[in-house]
Amino acid sequence: MGRVRLSASSNMSVTTYKQGDAMGSDTLDKMTVYQNCIASFNSRKVSAREARSNLSKLLKLLYHGETFPQEEATELFYTISKLFQKPSPGLRQSTYLVLRELRPSVDSTLMLVAAIMKDVQGGPGQVYRPDALRTLVNIVDESQLESIDRLMRMAIVDKDGSISSAALVSAYHLLPISKESVRRWTTEIQEALHANKVYMSAAQAHTGIDTRNPQSAIVQYHALGLLYRLRSHDRMALLKMIQDMASASMSMRSPQALVLLIRFIAGIVDDDPKLRPTFVQFLESWLKHRSDMVNIEAAKAILGMSTLLPAEATAVVDVLRVFLGSPRAPSRFAAVRLLNRFAMQRPDLVASCNSELENLITDRNESVAIYAITALLKTGTESSVERLIEQVGGLMNDIADDLRAIVVDAIRSLALKFPAKHRIVLTFFAEQLEHLASLSLKTTVVDALTDIMAANPESRDEVLSQLADFIEDCEFPDLMVRVLHVLGQEGPLAANPTQYVRAIYNRVVLENSLVRAAAVSALGKFVLVEDHDLQQSLKVLLRRCLNDETDEVRDRAALALGVFDDGPEVAQAFFKPPVRLELVSLEDALLDYMSDPSQFSHAFDASSIRRLTERERKSQKTTVVEEKPLAAPKPSTPVPQPEDSLRTVQARLVEEMPEFSSYGNLLHTSAPQSLTEDGVEYQVVSRTHVYGDRLVVQLEVQNTFEMYLENVEAVLDFEELELACEAATVIEKLPPHSQDTLYVIFERASVVLGAVPLRLRFIVKEDESDPDAQEEEYEINDLELLPGDYITPSYIGSFDHQWDELPEEETVTQQLPAARTLPDAVSLLSTRLGLMAVDGSDAVEPDAGTHTLKLFGRSVDGVPVAAMVRLLRTARSGVAGKFIFRSNDADLLAAVAENF
Repeated sequence: MGRVRLSASSNMSVTTYKQGDAMGSDTLDKMTVYQNCIASFNSRKVSAREARSNLSKLLKLLYHGETFPQEEATELFYTISKLFQKPSPGLRQSTYLVLRELRPSVDSTLMLVAAIMKDVQGGPGQVYRPDALRTLVNIVDESQLESIDRLMRMAIVDKDGSISSAALVSAYHLLPISKESVRRWTTEIQEALHANKVYMSAAQAHTGIDTRNPQSAIVQYHALGLLYRLRSHDRMALLKMIQDMASASMSMRSPQALVLLIRFIAGIVDDDPKLRPTFVQFLESWLKHRSDMVNIEAAKAILGMSTLLPAEATAVVDVLRVFLGSPRAPSRFAAVRLLNRFAMQRPDLVASCNSELENLITDRNESVAIYAITALLKTGTESSVERLIEQVGGLMNDIADDLRAIVVDAIRSLALKFPAKHRIVLTFFAEQLEHLASLSLKTTVVDALTDIMAANPESRDEVLSQLADFIEDCEFPDLMVRVLHVLGQEGPLAANPTQYVRAIYNRVVLENSLVRAAAVSALGKFVLVEDHDLQQSLKVLLRRCLNDETDEVRDRAALALGVFDDGPEVAQAFFKPPVRLELVSLEDALLDYMSDPSQFSHAFDASSIRRLTERERKSQKTTVVEEKPLAAPKPSTPVPQPEDSLRTVQARLVEEMPEFSSYGNLLHTSAPQSLTEDGVEYQVVSRTHVYGDRLVVQLEVQNTFEMYLENVEAVLDFEELELACEAATVIEKLPPHSQDTLYVIFERASVVLGAVPLRLRFIVKEDESDPDAQEEEYEINDLELLPGDYITPSYIGSFDHQWDELPEEETVTQQLPAARTLPDAVSLLSTRLGLMAVDGSDAVEPDAGTHTLKLFGRSVDGVPVAAMVRLLRTARSGVAGKFIFRSNDADLLAAVAENF
C-alpha cells in the first residue's frame, strides 16, 4: 500500500480546531478584543495570520451590534490603517471589511483616503482592488468627491468586470450624498453597459497568470439599474432609455439586466396602460429567451397586467407548462408558483396543465410538490376531490408547517367550492388536528373548520364534535379560548347540545384562569336551549363557578346566572341581540364623549350609534385568500417628482447670474411655494436662495388678467425678523398673460425662520396708452421660511451613533392637520424639515397606527441636524407627533423646533 502524505496546509491539529471552535462562540469580550487589536497592530513585526484572526473577532463584534466609544473607535481606525504596510492580499481584504464598519465613528480620513486611492490604482491582478474601491466610497464625504471623480470614471470603464461592478455599486451609495456628481459619470456608465467585461478568479489574481474566466455580464445589471436611478426624474428620457434598451436587448448578455428591464417595463405599463401596445411585444419575445429567469420574469409581468388578453394568457401558460418538466428545481418552482397564483383568476386555463402538475406531486423538492398540490386543488373538479385529498394526506407528515398551512387553505377553498364533499374535507382536517403542529397551523385548521360550518350548516354537528375533541388535548390557551367561543355560539343550535356542555365544563375544571373565564361565558350561552334538564344542570355548574379563585370567572358566572333568572326573553336579547352596535361608530362616539369633560355630567348615550342586524352583519360571506393576487412588479426604487429637476435648474440659473456672483457659492435653493390660490388674476410662486451672508427671495409673477401692469415691486415686512433689505428689482412692464421675475436681496446673520407678510405694489392700466393709471396693492399669502430652506438632506451611515454624539436637544409635541395618514406625515415632514429619512424609516404601512421616523441633514453652514419623530394616528384627532431634535448649534435647533 502506498503512503498518503499530508501537506502542512491541509494538516489541522486538535489545537487549531479548538481555536476555530472558540472563534465561533459568542463569548468574545469587547475590551479583550480591543486591547489585542491595539497591541498586535502596533507591534514591530506584524503577523498576517494573527492580524487576520484579531480582525475577524473585531468584525464579529461589529456585526453583532457592538459599538465603540468615539475615542476607542478612532484609535482602532488609525491603528488598523498601519496594516497597509503589510503586503498581504488576504490581510488587506480583511482590513477593508473592518474599516467600512468603523467609518461612521471617525471624523477625519484624509490620510487614509490617499492610501486607499493608491490601492485602487494598483496594477492588474490585485485581488483587493474592488474592496479598496468599496471602502473608499464608504468613508469619503461630500467635500472629498471631487478628488475621486477621475478615479471613479476610470474604474467604471475598467476592463476587469469586478472593478467596474464595484465602481457602479459604489455609485449607488453616492447618490444620497451627491447625485449631481454621479450624474456627471453618465457617459462612462453607458460605456460600461455596452462593453465586454471579463473577470479574474482569486487564484488567477494571486498567481498573476493572465488566463481569464468566461465572459460575465453582471456589469450590465449594475449599469442599467444606475442609469434608471439617474433618469427616473425625467419620464420622457426614462421611456426613451427603456425602449432603446428593449429594442437592443439581443446585445444584452446579462439575464439579470433583462430581468431588471422587464420589471421597469411592467411598472411603466402598470402606471400608464396606454403604453401597453408599445412594450407588450418585447415581453412576448422574451418568453422565448435562452435564459430561464428571463422567461419566468416575462411570464410574471404579462400575467400581472391589469388588461390580460386570452391569447396572451394562453401563450404564457404554454411556456410555464414546459418549465414544469424542467430538470432544474428553481425553474420548476417558479413556474408552478406562478400557475398557482394565476389559478385564482383563471382556473380553466391552468387546468390544461393538470397532467404535468400531478407528476410534480411526488417531486423531491417539497415546495414544488406543495404548490403543485394547491394548484390542482384550485383547478380540480368535484369528482377529483377525494383522490386529490388522499394524495395530499400521504405527504402532510413530511413537510414543514408553513407549507402545510398553504395546503390547508387550498383544501378549505375546495370545500367551499364543492359543499357536497365536506365530509371528506372534515376527515382530513380532523387528522391534522390530531398531529403535533405549531399554533399557526392549528389556528389555520380551526379557521377553516369555522368557515366550512358557516358556509354549510349541514356540517355544524360534525365540525363542533371535532372542535370539542380538539380542546381536550389542546396545548395552546389562546386557541382554546377561540374554540370555546365557537362552541358557545354554535353549540346551542346543535342536535345534541349536552355533549358540548360536558366538553366546555371540563375546561373549567382543568385549565388556567383565562380558559376558565372563556368556558364560563360559553356555558352561559346554553341557557338559550329549551331543555329543562339541561337548564337545571347548567345552574348547578354555574353556581360551582361562583367559588372560583379568579374574579373574572366568578363575575362571568354571576352574570350568566342573573340573565338566566330573568327569563328566556332577557337571555335571548342578551346573548342573541337582534341588532348590534357598529364598532367603528361606537369607538368614534366614545372618543368624542371622553374628549369633552363637560359631557360627564350625563351618561353616555348610545342611541345615535348605528346598529347592524344579524343578517347585515353576516351579509358578507367568508372569503378565502390563499395568496395575494399577482400584481405587476414595481421598480425597486422610488421615482422622484419632476419638481426635483426644476429645482436644480432654478438653482443653476440663479447661481450663473452675474448680479449674484459676488455673494459666493449658492448654498441651498428651496422648493417652490405657491403664494396665491388657483384661478386668481395674479399668480405668484416663491423660491428662496441661501448664500453665505445673503438671502435671495425669487418671486415668479404671472399676470393672467386683461390689464397692463407697470413698476411691479414686492413689499415684504421683515421687521420682526433679523433681516435687512439690501436691494430689490422691479418689473417695469407686465402685459396681460405674461410672466416675469422679481428678486429681493436681504442680509442675514443667522438662520431666519418664520412667516413673512407679503404684497405686490404696481400701477394698473387698461392699455399701454391709458392716461388714467392707478397705483394698487395686492395682498397675497405670507412667505414661509421653513427649516427646509436652510437644511439639505444628508445621508448618514450610523444614525444611532450620530444621535448619541449631538449634545443639544429640543422636544416638541404637535398635531399635523395636513396629514391624514402616516405616509402623508412622513412625506410632509421630510419636505418641511429638509431632512432625509434614514435606516428605512420612510417605509410605513398606509393603515399603520404608530411609526418612528428618523431624519438627518446638514444646515447650509454644515451643522448636523437629526430628528426622531414618534408619530401616532387616531380616528378622532388624526396624526400627531412627538418631535425630538438634536444638533451642535443650540440657536439653530431652537429655530427649527419652533418654526417647522
